[in-house]
Amino acid sequence: GTVTVNPAPTVTVNSETICSGATITLTATPTQLGGTYAWSTGSTNATISVNPTSNTSYSVTYTLGACTPATASGTVTVNPAPTVTVNSETICSGASTTLTATPSQAGGTYLWSQGGTTNSITVSPTATTTYTVTYSLGACTPAIASGTVTVNPAPSVTINPSSVSITNGQSTNLTASGIAAGGTYSWSTTASLSSVSVSPTTTTTYTVTYNLNGCLTTASVTVTVNPAVVLTVNSTTICSGQSTTLTANPSIANGTYLWSNGGTGQTITVSPTGNTPYTVTYSLNGNQTTAIGTVIVNPTPPVTVNSPTICSGTSSLITASGNPTGGSYLWSTGATTAAITVNPSVSTNYTVSYTLNGCIGTQTSNVTVNTTPVVTVAGTTICAGQSSTLIATPSALGGIYLWNNSQQTNLITVNPITTTSYSVMYTLNGCNSIGTGIVTVNPIPTVTISNTTICAGEVATITATPNLTGGSYTWANSSSTTGSITVNPTNTTNYSVTYTLNGCSNTASGNVIVNIVPAVSVTNVTICQGQPASITATPSIIGGTYAWSTGETTSNIQVSPNATSTYSVQYGLNGCTSAIATSTVTVNTIPILSFNADQLSGCAPLSVNFTNTSATSGASTSVWSIGNGTQVNGNSVNYVFTSGGCYDVTLTSTVGGCIGTSTIQNFICVENPPVALFQTNPIEFNNSTETVNFYNNSIGGTSYIWDFGDGVTSTDMNPQHIFTNTEAGATITLTTTSSNGCIDMYTIYIDVNSDPIFYIPNTFTPDGDGYNQVFKPIFYSGYDLYNFNMKIFNRWGEIVFETFDANVGWDGSYGTEGRGVQNGTYTYKIVFKSPKKDDRIVVNGHVNIIR
Repeated sequence: GTVTVNPAPTVTVNSETICSGATITLTATPTQLGGTYAWSTGSTNATISVNPTSNTSYSVTYTLGACTPATASGTVTVNPAPTVTVNSETICSGASTTLTATPSQAGGTYLWSQGGTTNSITVSPTATTTYTVTYSLGACTPAIASGTVTVNPAPSVTINPSSVSITNGQSTNLTASGIAAGGTYSWSTTASLSSVSVSPTTTTTYTVTYNLNGCLTTASVTVTVNPAVVLTVNSTTICSGQSTTLTANPSIANGTYLWSNGGTGQTITVSPTGNTPYTVTYSLNGNQTTAIGTVIVNPTPPVTVNSPTICSGTSSLITASGNPTGGSYLWSTGATTAAITVNPSVSTNYTVSYTLNGCIGTQTSNVTVNTTPVVTVAGTTICAGQSSTLIATPSALGGIYLWNNSQQTNLITVNPITTTSYSVMYTLNGCNSIGTGIVTVNPIPTVTISNTTICAGEVATITATPNLTGGSYTWANSSSTTGSITVNPTNTTNYSVTYTLNGCSNTASGNVIVNIVPAVSVTNVTICQGQPASITATPSIIGGTYAWSTGETTSNIQVSPNATSTYSVQYGLNGCTSAIATSTVTVNTIPILSFNADQLSGCAPLSVNFTNTSATSGASTSVWSIGNGTQVNGNSVNYVFTSGGCYDVTLTSTVGGCIGTSTIQNFICVENPPVALFQTNPIEFNNSTETVNFYNNSIGGTSYIWDFGDGVTSTDMNPQHIFTNTEAGATITLTTTSSNGCIDMYTIYIDVNSDPIFYIPNTFTPDGDGYNQVFKPIFYSGYDLYNFNMKIFNRWGEIVFETFDANVGWDGSYGTEGRGVQNGTYTYKIVFKSPKKDDRIVVNGHVNIIR
């Protein structure tokens, strides 16, 4: 036979590139025709039309006869359609700008509505214009965009006034007005308002820039500055009734004048009655300048003088007073001062002229001269404290008297304390004469007697001391005529003396104070050796001073003798001294103590007996102080130490009032017992025969004894032991011993793991036949009867029954009336706790009710 071998067919598919949204045809081209096509799109034609939105591969299977089908793929690449944007601009009329087309994809061509073919064009429209660009990229639909050039018109601006002329020192307002409103102004002065006020000192040009929608225009104005006129007017001074001339003097001539009194010339003549200002207004080139001239009118000054009356042989002051002050004087005597002194022998007239501000006033003074009288006064002698009469004798009667003590009679009675001159002024016809009389005062002598203080039984000398010597003495209680007497009173007594000098006497007295001799006593003191002693002196009268044999001067002294000693004191009061008193300080020795204990170390708790072994007898008290702050009383005591550590012990005893102390540091040392502790693995038995590992966690131990509770022991640190017959559990005890033999024990009971065993039925029949009436779980072991809860739910999740007692089950009823629920399936949730573990066990399930 013949085997015909046909070549296996092959097939190709074109690949294409399109723009997004376009449709393309893919064609399968086999090497041999007559076969069938199967495209991945499901088509069975040789060609397919596709419009994918993204790059996509399309495959075709070509089958011809029994040959293996041929496959091929064609890819359609999808390019996104291009987009393009164009900027918009705003310009002023006459300006140009650039518009730029920005495509989403480079590589295309541009065509603008005004003919440009690049991405940017420069335009200068006269009015707002829109420009459109068409961007072409490959076969994709061209993209079109537009940009608008907004053309704002150029504004114009004017300044009012268009020209200005001012005088130097004046100001003027300039106002700019934009032809189109809504713009902003900027002056060369930096002002930003439409109007500005300027005051240049020289001719100046000012420019304003007007901005409207970004378009600027300017305008300028020149302010011409004319020089200012300087105007002066003279001021003058006249006397009352005179006239004067005022003249206006401008710096620039050819102007006109107008005075405040109506005058229109450059000068005016005026005669005011008082100070008057005159104002002139000078007008030139439309500008006015004013000045003031003042006429000061000085009045003829009045002047006044006094006209005194004097006595013959005396002088007088004549005083002239011009009003107002500040002028000059001229007297008929030729003097030029306001006041002059004159001493005419007969009555005389004097004239003065007063000149002020060129104006003169006159006045005359009349001086009258009277005769002066003569007066005499005779003097006297008195003792201090006495009085005397003085008589004034004038040369002519009819006048008045004035003594320097203000009395106004011809005779006065006086009692000066020292020699004194008395004068009298005798006045007759206004003329005075002074006469003087002296009253000689002999002083009354003073004498003093000082007080004298003595002690009882002593003698005192009393001395009289005068301030002036040469007198005589008279004692009241003694015939002595000398200045001193000797006395010995038994109590305080007063003594007086009279002292006489130049017929004047004085008396003095003094006391002889007799003080009592004080007494003082002290007590004896007993102390312990090393202690201080306080000794107090007790006087019969307080307020005196003390002198101890130790040199101290207080009523109480502190001493610290090592042996029995005596101390003396003497007491002084008001210069009198007591007899010496003596105190004995008896010094007792401090007892020397010793003690012991029946044991000095051991394990806590440690009971120790303490004994006072001191040789000193007669102790009144014994106090034991333990280093932990505890105190125990008694000569022999017991104390139990419950905590480890070394303790100081102090014994304090009192003998004869003296306290002795003895301390032994770290006398008793107590060791805390070790802490026995261990763990097991496992912690409970799970099998009848089981190996348990023990981990020793003891503290402070050096040896260990393990008792496993089954007759077996071990001394290992961490032993391992095999337990058999574990059903009853096991009790293990560890005894830990320290290096000093202190013991502690720790016991663990290993229980048997007993998982709960229970049964929960899935159906019950509460139909009253006595069988299977209640639903409840049945526990055989492994639950805590005090931690149990069961809830029954219906199909809607409502609780129809709940109990906390495993022995109380559900009888199929609901509510307080106990109505039976419908037959069906109910959900239960049971929660209970394992009695040997802290595990809570939750059981959920369903139960059926069938009646």
